[in-house]
Amino acid sequence: MSHSLHIWSLGRCAWKASNITKWSHTRILCSGRHKHFQPCDTWATTQLHNLYSRSCKGIQSFASKETAYWKTYEVEGTGSRNSSYIRTADGFELRTDTPKQMGGSNTAAQPVYMLLSALIGCETATANFVARQMKFRIRDIRFRLSAWRDERGAISLPLEVTDHIPSQLQVVKGEAVVDTDATQEQLTTLGHHVHKRCPIASMLVNSGCKLDISWVKA
Repeated sequence: MSHSLHIWSLGRCAWKASNITKWSHTRILCSGRHKHFQPCDTWATTQLHNLYSRSCKGIQSFASKETAYWKTYEVEGTGSRNSSYIRTADGFELRTDTPKQMGGSNTAAQPVYMLLSALIGCETATANFVARQMKFRIRDIRFRLSAWRDERGAISLPLEVTDHIPSQLQVVKGEAVVDTDATQEQLTTLGHHVHKRCPIASMLVNSGCKLDISWVKA
């Protein structure tokens, strides 16, 4: 009996295999084109399983009849040495740089700080949306975050090394202190929903980063 994994380019995934270790055929759909190949060993099967797990986590089955509402983002940017200048489609300007000891000019925040700033901004907006659905008001949220990664993932040599150390953030840890009349139990529930619904948080988690942010009452 043939088993297949379907990975849809629009992000809708579904298993048709009842037992992944018994695949006899695999089909991947990308932009409407079919590519066929045979997993030749256990390693290939494991890699495909991992690919499926990362791609489909939190995504609805393609069999769902719900219509996706795609929100798009566009930016333009130029880079010189280690600094960059970015303009967003909605008219805002951003700059990044690195410290002088890293080859930059230290004229703007490092890209990873921009990522953490984006996480705070995204979680703030998402938290206010969720709070409205939960019928309470947030007056203020104060974040304090720390993050770390293995520097070898970005600078290890030679470039051709195959057993590469992951370069992404491994952990983002911290606290969100919320000024609100909600109970601590409600804030814990709020934090759970925020981490699932915030696009930046979801992206970090799906990259393999551990997101450990406690939501507590001020």
